[in-house]
Amino acid sequence: MIKATTLLLAMAAALPTAGHAAGTRPDGVASTATLSGTLSPQQRGQAISTFVRRWGSYVASTYGLDVHTWSRRMVPQFATGDAANIQRALARTTFEGALAELDGVGHKLSDNQAITLLAQQVNPTLLGSTTNDMVFTPITPCRIVDTRLAGGAIAAATSRGFGVWGFSSYAFQGGSATNCALNTENPKAVVLNVTVVSPAAAGYATVYPANAASRPNIASINYVAGAVVNNTVVTPLGTVSANDMQIFTVAQAHYVVDIVGYFDAPHATALDCTTVSGTTVSIAAGANGQAFAPACASGYTQTAIYCETGAYDTDISNSSPGYNCTFKNNAGGAVSATAQSRCCRVPGR
Repeated sequence: MIKATTLLLAMAAALPTAGHAAGTRPDGVASTATLSGTLSPQQRGQAISTFVRRWGSYVASTYGLDVHTWSRRMVPQFATGDAANIQRALARTTFEGALAELDGVGHKLSDNQAITLLAQQVNPTLLGSTTNDMVFTPITPCRIVDTRLAGGAIAAATSRGFGVWGFSSYAFQGGSATNCALNTENPKAVVLNVTVVSPAAAGYATVYPANAASRPNIASINYVAGAVVNNTVVTPLGTVSANDMQIFTVAQAHYVVDIVGYFDAPHATALDCTTVSGTTVSIAAGANGQAFAPACASGYTQTAIYCETGAYDTDISNSSPGYNCTFKNNAGGAVSATAQSRCCRVPGR
């Protein structure tokens, strides 16, 4: 078997010239019209060198991958891959078709079919949703449940519901006497550190939403008799009375739950804006004058300027957008003029 270092050397030699146009064949590459059942280490090295030179720039521009990282990931396929598949891959005119050949299915697909198949696999709806995306917010770990202090152990083969958010204190569940920074939030899912304490027998626990139609047939924590075991659990929340989530236990046991973060829908936040006045200037009768709008404080952005004058018979123009106002005093006496900045920021939640 060819060593990976041999291919890495061939690949490294190819990287500086990875800017060839997609589909072009670098000079000196042997034809793949006649397929061979085997490839020597030198031929495999030449193959990965050709592949990297041909498709490096395409991979970087189309898929946003670092060429060096991508090429290293290709080494195992060229080191141990089927010789005929490698040779077919070099004959392809599209990168997607070449990948299909390396995977052993390319001979069944044309280049267009391979591209279509890849496009179908990259489904935009899997990358996010405009209605269901949630934002994760980590918080200082805070205890919301301790059955040793309230409620007692959960009986074997039963579930117990617990509240997660919207409480001024979690002491009623054996938890913190604070609101755990959740009194104004409405999370859809939470990240919990769940600990089982001294179970009466071996078994498991399941953490799940309070309004679930049925209990999921999964184990959030596995334990043996008398153990103290914990695990990080991510669970959606339900809305049944005061309960948000439930804990099912196979064996009777105490449970301690700390919340470490939550997921919630993005919230629109009102702009925090203030108006800052500049220095008032006096403009003589019939004269022109200019007033400068002040800079905004750090963290604020100037979104508008206001030009104000003490007489209606004055022409106003914004001669330098965002910074100053120009006035033409048409009145019979001096007038006062001022420029103001409207400064806004998006406040943190």
